[in-house]
Amino acid sequence: IAHLSVIDGQQRTATLTLLLAAFERHLRATGASVGAVDADFVRDNFLFVDGDHKLVLSRTDRKTLFALLDGTAMPERVSERVVENFEFFCSKTEEDGFDPAALWAGMQQLLLIAANLTKDDNPQLIFESLNSRGTPLTVGDLVRNYLLIAEDRKEQERLYEEYWKPIE
Repeated sequence: IAHLSVIDGQQRTATLTLLLAAFERHLRATGASVGAVDADFVRDNFLFVDGDHKLVLSRTDRKTLFALLDGTAMPERVSERVVENFEFFCSKTEEDGFDPAALWAGMQQLLLIAANLTKDDNPQLIFESLNSRGTPLTVGDLVRNYLLIAEDRKEQERLYEEYWKPIE
């Protein structure tokens, strides 16, 4: 199994994984399928590879995601945002009028763009050049992102407002 690092798109990848997990849960609970796509298909092709989790997040997020996917007890320190987003998607699949075929059709329209790097490439420079703002990240942006990455969104905002913004 090849292990790859995602340089840009971690949030989109994690969000899509949570959506797929909610979709898989819905298909399993209802016994529904969309053509040949059933709960086992989603699980075996998008959430796991050879029995291992396909997406591995960092620290607390990882343990929380694994607990959701495995149906096991939550870790001692839960990633609230991961749980909230998963529950949001689950609630949408439980609404009257939810159409699994429409969701699956929409997911078929997603496009993944991958740039495979060699050991000679500089991932940070590649990331900066692909930055959606169209401008390179400043040194301050890079330091701030590095320092705050391990925190959940609420804590990131608090730390930013209390400490980083006055310095900036």
